[in-house]
Amino acid sequence: MAMNRNMTMAEKEVRDYAKRQLERAEQRESILFTEEQKEQILEYAAIIGDDYDIRKMVRDLADAVRSSDEEKVDKILWDARKEIDGFPDRSVGMAELKGYGYTADDMFPLRQEMALELHRVGEKVFCLQSDGSHGDYASREMILEHEGLYGIEKEAWQRMQEQEDEIDFEEAGLYQPPMTDLDRDEALRMFDEGETVFLVTTYPRPITVRERMEIERGPEGALSNGERRCGPDQDVGETDAGVSADNVTKRGETSSGDRKQVWNIPDHRRQSRQRI
Repeated sequence: MAMNRNMTMAEKEVRDYAKRQLERAEQRESILFTEEQKEQILEYAAIIGDDYDIRKMVRDLADAVRSSDEEKVDKILWDARKEIDGFPDRSVGMAELKGYGYTADDMFPLRQEMALELHRVGEKVFCLQSDGSHGDYASREMILEHEGLYGIEKEAWQRMQEQEDEIDFEEAGLYQPPMTDLDRDEALRMFDEGETVFLVTTYPRPITVRERMEIERGPEGALSNGERRCGPDQDVGETDAGVSADNVTKRGETSSGDRKQVWNIPDHRRQSRQRI
């Protein structure tokens, strides 16, 4: 309960700070902000949690309102909304995260529901501690047991957003036959034998497994009536350094249309192993 009070106090403090800035700007510039403008600034303050950014937004908005520059007002509010919408979980912001005790600038904060959803689609989620630390990325069981806040690395979330656009890999010369799905036990065995195993997540490209933990803690590939189905018709490729262009697969999809994470090797490599 104390932890919840601390988080609530942190958010309240930053919103109160924003309210004071709004009142001072109205008095200084002899203007009045609309209720809609005020509410968006308060929401922005709680999400961003930075005094300098709050002051700058209030100052810029006050200048635009005083000048009756509706286009500038709209742009300021639009930019703020875009920044708010850039967070993976808009029910928790940086103000609450800092009040919780995690002050590093490497994570976007999450609540449990969003942490579980991101883990389900193959993202690495961390259980954040109130002493400012976090361990290795969490399994689903670790997420369920944790009673604090969670995080996803900012770089990973931003990369996920950037890769939402569809890529025509066949046109780019990266078309290759699809891979074969593996279950967790088989993926672990093949990884231990030195095979290259891939994670298929919501990214449009498969991700090369770098460490065993990625298979152990990742979500199990979803099954539909005991059979796996092919995903969308487009093929995708892995182009990270050190990974050859023929490491290409299709995204997985369950019968309900939800994307899933599976572990793959190229079909031609699997067939050659079976002949041995």
